[in-house]
Amino acid sequence: MKRILVPVDFSPTSKKAFKFAVDIVSKSGGSVLLYHLYTAARKSTPGLLVSAAEYNKQLALTCLKKLKRLKKEIMKEATEVPVSIIIGHSPVVSNVLKYSEKHHIDLIVMGTQGASGLKKITMGSKASQVMEKSNIPVLLIPEKFKWKLPERIVFTTAFKRTDRNSLSFAFEFIRLYGAVVTFVNLEKPRHQSYSGEEDNFETYAFSLHREYSESKIQFRRLKTKSIVKTMETLHDEIPYDMLIMARRKLSFLNRFFQKSFTKEMACITTQPLLVIPQE
Repeated sequence: MKRILVPVDFSPTSKKAFKFAVDIVSKSGGSVLLYHLYTAARKSTPGLLVSAAEYNKQLALTCLKKLKRLKKEIMKEATEVPVSIIIGHSPVVSNVLKYSEKHHIDLIVMGTQGASGLKKITMGSKASQVMEKSNIPVLLIPEKFKWKLPERIVFTTAFKRTDRNSLSFAFEFIRLYGAVVTFVNLEKPRHQSYSGEEDNFETYAFSLHREYSESKIQFRRLKTKSIVKTMETLHDEIPYDMLIMARRKLSFLNRFFQKSFTKEMACITTQPLLVIPQE
């Protein structure tokens, strides 16, 4: 996590996202790129008192001043962290994704807003779309989040090989904060015996203990009739400071008929959510 991109719209939640990114970089030794995107005027834009070019120039300067003030406000206690300021323009989602790919960003950190998470999100539904389309991990910081070091992390897993692809990045985070991680597997009850799945779970747990022996790892297996409802109250069952999920790639038909569970969880959690796309 050497290069972290933080798209901001100057809302309180985007400030929280920036602060979290600064804390990560203070531990990882990287840098933060503070990124604001504005909507540029066109020649046909009504109500302009000056040319579109002059208007856009003045707007960019205003945004730059606001970014500098935000940087100064958040960086009071972390002056050693390198922070770059970047001005861009809409469309937000495609330009955030393009910038991330072009400049080799390791992590995108964005703020969410509202009791319903991404349903009322900073910059509208933009962060939701970035999370769904990004090829790199995205960390979402909810509106109600109050700053706290992530000492307890929950990683939801289907204990399948595809989830293992996400572990390398997840354990970077876990080691960074010396956190205790609980791998939680949610399974709907079936009529047949669970013996095969129990063996699979035990094998998965054993392999993780062996591969990441230096980390504090715990395992929980919860059987549930509704995964979504269980996730809504998971924090009561297993208190955590951060939730990590792997985002599976869906085919076109699956995307059409099936809601993204990671997107649904982003609407539920009141704790930071790290979404790691599977390779």
